[in-house]
Order: sequence, then structure tokens, then C-alpha cells
Amino acid sequence: PSRTRLAPEVRREQLLDAAAELITREGVAAATLKRIAREARVSETLLQSYFQHQAGVLIELARRELETIRAAQQAHIAEGSSGADRLARSTQAYLRQVAQRGALLQILLSNPKVRQGLRSEKDAERKVRREAVVERFTTRTSLPSDIGVGATVMLTGLCLRAGRLLARKRLSLDQAESLSLTMVHYANKRLVRLNDVPGSQGVEAP
Repeated sequence: PSRTRLAPEVRREQLLDAAAELITREGVAAATLKRIAREARVSETLLQSYFQHQAGVLIELARRELETIRAAQQAHIAEGSSGADRLARSTQAYLRQVAQRGALLQILLSNPKVRQGLRSEKDAERKVRREAVVERFTTRTSLPSDIGVGATVMLTGLCLRAGRLLARKRLSLDQAESLSLTMVHYANKRLVRLNDVPGSQGVEAP
């Protein structure tokens, strides 16, 4: 039978889905172009018209996973009624997405070519998000921006570490959420108290 002709964007997603399934089952080493093409039931030539080498597939797949997590996180944050609520929602959404798809993302991000390929855009995005958080923080409080930057970096790192432990099944989702939210909320309260800022809500979610 002849192969179904799909729109380019649909075909691209199909190829990435095939790569994701193969990598989840057998790891990155198994995801050669030949194997991905076989998994997707297309010719290697067709696959190469979208991705010329394995690294291109891996980078695009990691990008898609990160964008999916960020979109879910932002949608959940938008429903928050306060800085503290948005912080909790951001942390919960991130950890729940990691519980669903974090194993694949961890496999991808452990690959040096993927990390190198995403480094510049991840650094740029991290800078923009950090600046937005610090701006909200300094607007709501009288604390200096360097404290906002330091707190944001440290608390974000804490949540990312919890996500890695969750993806590696060293923590359950309930444990990761409970530990992360407890530490983040406590850190915010202590930060506000130590700097004597009445009514502040601390560092908001990025």
C-alpha cells in the first residue's frame, strides 16, 4: 500500500513521536535515523528531509518536551490569585509534567549534543524569565534586586533538583511536591521576615 501523504507539520510530529517511543524503550543510542525511520514506517530519505542527523532529532524532541512543560506551567500559573498561589501552582505544574514525561526529558538532556544545541536559547529564556520575576519582586517589596535574583536562582534550582529526583524515581510525586512547596514557602517567609517587609509575598513563580 502507498504511504499516506501528511501535511509537513503533522509528519514532523509523527517522526518525533516515533523517536520518543524508541528512546524511551531503548535509549538514545538506539535512535539512529534508520531505526527512527523504521519506527515511523517511513523511508530514511523522507526522515532526512526533516532531520539530517540524529542530533537534530534529539534537540527538536527536547525542545518540544520543554515547550510542553512550560505551556502547562504557564496555564496553571494564570489561574493563581496571588503571588503565593502562583508560586505553588508553578511548582505543582512543573513537577506533575515531569512525572508524566520527565524520564524522556532527562534522557535527552543527559546527551551532550542536546545540551549544547539548546544552551543559547535556554540561557536567553532563563535570563528573560528571571528578570520578569525580579521585577515583580522588587515592585511588590522594598527589597533590592540582588536579593530577588539570589532567591530566584536558589529556589528555582531547588525545584529543578526535585524534578530530576522525581524523573529518576527517587522521589514520588507527592514527596516531591510536599518537600518543594514546604521549602519554597518557608524560604519566602523567612526572606520577608529577615528583611522586615510587611505584607510581602516573597519571590513569585517565574
